Amino acid sequence: MNESVREFLHILFKRKRFFVIAFAMISLPIIAFALLRTPDYLARAKLLVIGNRSYLHLSPQDSKRTTQLPEAQVLNAEVENLKNRSFLLAAAERLQIDIVDPVPDDRDQRNRATARAMYNGLRITPFPQSPMIEVAFKHTDKNKAAAVVNTLVDTYLEYHPSLYESPDVAQFFEKRSDRLEQDLRKRERRLDRYQRRTGIVALQQQKDETVRQMMASELVLKETDAQIDQTDQLIAKLEEAMKDEPEKVASDVDMIDNPVARALEERIGILTVELSDLEQKYTDADRRVQDKKAQIAELRAKVKEQPPRIVGTERFQLNQVRQNLAEELLRARANRGALEAKHNSITQHLKDFNARLADMTQKGYKLQQLDDDVQQARAALQASVQRSQEARLSLDMSEDKLDTIRIVDRADPPQKPDNDQTMLTIIIALIAGAGVGIAGAFGLEFLYQTYHFSSDIERELELPVLGLITDYRIG
Repeated sequence: MNESVREFLHILFKRKRFFVIAFAMISLPIIAFALLRTPDYLARAKLLVIGNRSYLHLSPQDSKRTTQLPEAQVLNAEVENLKNRSFLLAAAERLQIDIVDPVPDDRDQRNRATARAMYNGLRITPFPQSPMIEVAFKHTDKNKAAAVVNTLVDTYLEYHPSLYESPDVAQFFEKRSDRLEQDLRKRERRLDRYQRRTGIVALQQQKDETVRQMMASELVLKETDAQIDQTDQLIAKLEEAMKDEPEKVASDVDMIDNPVARALEERIGILTVELSDLEQKYTDADRRVQDKKAQIAELRAKVKEQPPRIVGTERFQLNQVRQNLAEELLRARANRGALEAKHNSITQHLKDFNARLADMTQKGYKLQQLDDDVQQARAALQASVQRSQEARLSLDMSEDKLDTIRIVDRADPPQKPDNDQTMLTIIIALIAGAGVGIAGAFGLEFLYQTYHFSSDIERELELPVLGLITDYRIG
């Protein structure tokens, strides 16, 4: 056998009295309690919590409604309502059996004692992943446990509407609807007066129409500017053409000999005669002869410059081409003046449109504010009327017990005790007693340590054992 196992068994055998006492003191009371205790029975029932009521009649405008899962806060609120003291007192009043001992003679004291007993044994479990609430009650009598649970759920079906329904709610919303309707009429009259004063009926349509007119005017302005540029170019061309045309042109001309040329020739003849006289008197190198020749040459040069014939008489008339050009120029200038006036008119219209848009925008803020007030008042009135109708319908449904709470499973008397763990308790008691006994035996061995085996001596002294005396007694 292994040395450590043998040592373990030796210690247990040596301290067997302590082990048995400890095992008995720990295990036997627990086993006796497990075998002799009164079993508790847990009766269960399930409630279904619907997020929204399913209305029986839908108008043609209503869409198909689906049942929504309630939020965790709703389930928690229902759980707290089931634990509410006033609800438990109502359930105790309705309960036909007694679950307290002794039963008080006074009815109120009996209800309060029953409500406390219900609260102590009540277990409410919500299921967050599904709209379910489990209502359970623990009691030593399984029939009483089932009766208490069924009484609780039945009472809660009648108690629940009183938590959320109030007969005065419908009247409150009716009065509120009257006030909201009066307020709506005041705001509508205020909006109508403002529209009459400003002339703004449909703000967006009027702004769109003004913008459309502005765009058309801007297009006409661009066309007018283009026509003005074309007219300016035409005027420049006509003025340039008029510069090349004289105002009058000759219609009949009579030509005569040039008197200047004839006078110059006569003078040349006279100077020639005088030159001849001087040549007879003087030589060609004489200064006077040279001067005469120079004068004659100069006069002959002048004669060559003069035309042989000149206009004697001449009749003039207006230049028809220049007159036509002048008429065209006048028409072009008149057209440009008209275009300039049109340009100024369109520019003024654009300024008026911009001012009108700015004024409409500024007034539109006030108009939009008044219209928003009307829409808000109308929406509030519609909501109030709807809430009043829903409150009336909700009261009717509550009277017919069409509430958001349904009983899914009613409680039946349980066949087995709740958490019947007698065998597990006995096993745990045995294990705990054995553990305490073994721990105590080894604790005593540690406090009162002696050598039992040769290995203990060898380990302590680090010397080999040569021999053992198994049993030595004196005497």
